[in-house]
Amino acid sequence: MPLDTRIAEALRAADAATSWLEVSTSLQALDPDGEDLAVRPLYFAFSYTLLERTSPRRDRVGEPFGSRSAGEGWRFPPEVSAIEDVDVEAWIDAFKEIDSPVVKARVGDLLFERRAAPRPDLYARGPAMPCSRWSNARIGPT
Repeated sequence: MPLDTRIAEALRAADAATSWLEVSTSLQALDPDGEDLAVRPLYFAFSYTLLERTSPRRDRVGEPFGSRSAGEGWRFPPEVSAIEDVDVEAWIDAFKEIDSPVVKARVGDLLFERRAAPRPDLYARGPAMPCSRWSNARIGPT
């Protein structure tokens, strides 16, 4: 299903962003009350923190993507393995529709981790070049 125009525009602007948090914030601005189910999956996608391979937190979480925040009995966003299928479908739509290395890198990695059918490896190959301007800087939550 095609992405909502507002969401597609926010995702196309991701190439000019300087952090995952900036992309997440622009998506959150589309739905400040958190009630729009069309915004939710992409807001989740850009709200994860990428955990370093050797980090103790990654060992605890068991996945490369951790929640931005968590408390007793809650996490935001939920574990990648717990994302609903309808949200995974929205990630697939974004991956196919938005021609942006930033979007393809993040969404492709999440689709690979979620083992999205039929071939998760194809999503992980999204952009040919990593987003190096972000990989060398620590700008805050990733």
